[in-house]
Amino acid sequence: MRKKIAAFIGEIGREFQKEFIKHLMRVTKERDYDLFVFSNFGSYTSTHLYDSCERDVIRIPSFSEFTGIVTLPDTFDLDGMETVLLRRIKNECSCPVVAVRNGSKQSYRILVDDFQTTYNMTKHFIEDHGFTKICYMSGPHSAADAIERLNGYKAAMADAGLQITEQYVFEGDYWIFRCSMAVDQFVSAFDGAPEAVICGNDYMALGLCDEFKKRGYKIPDDVAISGFDDIVEGQGYEQPLTTVSVPSKDMAIEAMNVIEAVNEGKKINSDTFLSGAIQRRGSCGCNLCVSGFDITGISRKLIENYVDVRMAGLIMTDVQNCITEEEKLKLLGSYFDRTGFARSFLCLNTDDNDNDQPFSETMMLRKEFRPFIPSVRNLFNQDNRDVGEFFEEGIVFERREIIPASVYDNDKPVCFVVMPVHHKNKIYGYLASELTEDSDINIFIAPFTSAIGVAYEDLFLQEEYSDYAEIKKQSLIDTLTGILNRRGFEQNLKEMVSTKDLSREPVSFISADMDNLKFINDNFGHLEGDFALKTVAEVFTSCTSENDIVARTGGDEFWIILTSSNITLHENFIKVVEATLASKCKQLGKEYDIHVSIGSCISYKDNLTDAMECLSLADKRMYEKKRAYKNRSIS
Repeated sequence: MRKKIAAFIGEIGREFQKEFIKHLMRVTKERDYDLFVFSNFGSYTSTHLYDSCERDVIRIPSFSEFTGIVTLPDTFDLDGMETVLLRRIKNECSCPVVAVRNGSKQSYRILVDDFQTTYNMTKHFIEDHGFTKICYMSGPHSAADAIERLNGYKAAMADAGLQITEQYVFEGDYWIFRCSMAVDQFVSAFDGAPEAVICGNDYMALGLCDEFKKRGYKIPDDVAISGFDDIVEGQGYEQPLTTVSVPSKDMAIEAMNVIEAVNEGKKINSDTFLSGAIQRRGSCGCNLCVSGFDITGISRKLIENYVDVRMAGLIMTDVQNCITEEEKLKLLGSYFDRTGFARSFLCLNTDDNDNDQPFSETMMLRKEFRPFIPSVRNLFNQDNRDVGEFFEEGIVFERREIIPASVYDNDKPVCFVVMPVHHKNKIYGYLASELTEDSDINIFIAPFTSAIGVAYEDLFLQEEYSDYAEIKKQSLIDTLTGILNRRGFEQNLKEMVSTKDLSREPVSFISADMDNLKFINDNFGHLEGDFALKTVAEVFTSCTSENDIVARTGGDEFWIILTSSNITLHENFIKVVEATLASKCKQLGKEYDIHVSIGSCISYKDNLTDAMECLSLADKRMYEKKRAYKNRSIS
């Protein structure tokens, strides 16, 4: 059996994490190990219960199954996660644990020499640029790497004989939220901008660049700025960011070297230090270009990020419009290609979980997701975009396997990224996503995984609080009139358009709108307005057949789709409705008239690709009728 390596890495959408995982995958495959990366998306809410489920990713694996463990503790954006992880490892296995970039001394550590690297950056500002008024924006002082970098700055300033005061140093948060306050402090200290600011990471550096520019200072003419980490956003900045590139490839290789050396009984140092490389660019005034810098690639990434944000909203809405489990998972499958993974396996708990045991000992494989490969025939057909498999009976396996061995190729090493699937504080299982050389991690995996949790929470509530058939009916039916609502209309329209019917039978798209609902509400009360709406719905229903679609899609808006093969019924429909409604009003003897403006457009079942054009044309004709009726009423 092939040996396994476990890695615990938070916030996998960040550039360093993605790069490190790729390098670790390559080295483990070269040395014939399977790699399982256990990850989460960090703390993005103020809800403690949400955080606890994200932290529970460390409770998925059986630690005795692994030959070695790699962690990136400074990516754990959850209080106490490293402490709990190390406690579990200590109690359940004896394999070597290697922490990268940061971490407890209980682990072997692969560290960037933060002190020396920041010392060298400060020395570059002093010796190569001649700066003497140099400030420093630190990461949070609770982080060991932040302190090491700060001390490197202080030592370089002291060795150069340059004095610093408290106003020279500002404690940041490794993000942009405190940059405005930092600029306030620096400007106040110098009665204007300092000559330079060295930052503990790139996000703070970019935030400072923006804040100084807002106040009229130019980068680097008025103030030079540097960062740390070499993120892609810094490379594409107006003045590319001078920074430190962290040797992620060397770190991945060294982590595996340590694991193998310890397992072979060799004695090695507990800490291994690697140097970061200074990238001299425009933000400090060096005006050096990045070798091979790809501005087109940066632009493409920004566009993709915009699409991901838009798709994140759509997936949450769409999944809640589906009713059954299979429908929801099929819908999710149509979005999977944006995650960047080669394929994913949805593994569900086989019994009810609790806070002590968030994952069951046996899991059930319910769904395989695969990326959509577009073609001319299926590009715009959402139903065809789900190319994975739904396991109706489920494949039951022991959780220690992570995924059942029967569904992937055991003849070669694999890499899977495993993330918990939950909704608030209820865990439903986990998603195991395969990473290959040809695939990549996209941040869209975060809303995708969240949407799975939302889907199962919906299913849970359906089963817990109502009869399924009643929920389905109520979700599609307008409660006032008893006909379809907008959701029901859209679902029926979607099914009609996706049905392959090559017959030359007519289909009519009909838009209708009550003309005087506001007048009835204002003069006779809303109960009479509701009565008028129900009357209109009854007339439409009486003038259509069981196979036709009748819906109230808004306050006084109705849509009808006629499917009869008798073309005469289509051509005469508006006249029949108007006559029936007039007869009904006479019979009711109300003090007001109930009138509806109607527009229609006839198409055919073998040409429903123009359904939206037909709907638009019917709507346009309806408004022409509505204007004509209004003009007659005024005159």
